[in-house]
Amino acid sequence: VGKTSIDGIAVVSGVTMTSKAIIDAIDAAKVHYNEAMGIEDDGSGVVEEPQAPPLNFGDAMAIFRDNVSDTRKGIILDTVEEGGNVIYTVEAAGYAVIEQYPDAKRNIFAITIDPANQVIVGVEVIETNDTPGIGDKVSHEDFLAQFENLSYADESVEVDTISMATVSSVSVVNAVLAAILESN
Repeated sequence: VGKTSIDGIAVVSGVTMTSKAIIDAIDAAKVHYNEAMGIEDDGSGVVEEPQAPPLNFGDAMAIFRDNVSDTRKGIILDTVEEGGNVIYTVEAAGYAVIEQYPDAKRNIFAITIDPANQVIVGVEVIETNDTPGIGDKVSHEDFLAQFENLSYADESVEVDTISMATVSSVSVVNAVLAAILESN
């Protein structure tokens, strides 16, 4: 506890083989973490600030889907009209809620819609309650940019999910869908 991903761990005398197996497992996890976060272990014990891993897009997902369960549907919390646009504050279940973590909270988004032209003006993440460093990737500007000025007049419209943050990505899409359905 309290060690960095480049700190060494000592074996316990008397149970060297057992503690070595545990340390080997921890070391393997540290290597994976360091690679994912761009941390170089030069053996000096000096920890560099972790860098966010690159955003990798995964599978495309249709915004309009019939199979969204009640648990995962977006819930409209607030509606504000601004000019010809409508801003919906929407919460949607993310990974923590779906996996039923204790005290899990839904993610919250602001979805701006131009209902007259059937366009998603933009999506803003207000609060993400999924795994830090993974689920919060839905706040990345490259992910959110694919929603900007996206026409939903054609119900086959799709966006790309984020690899390793698919469930969190789906929560955004479910929030967007709830806003679109509310605007119709």
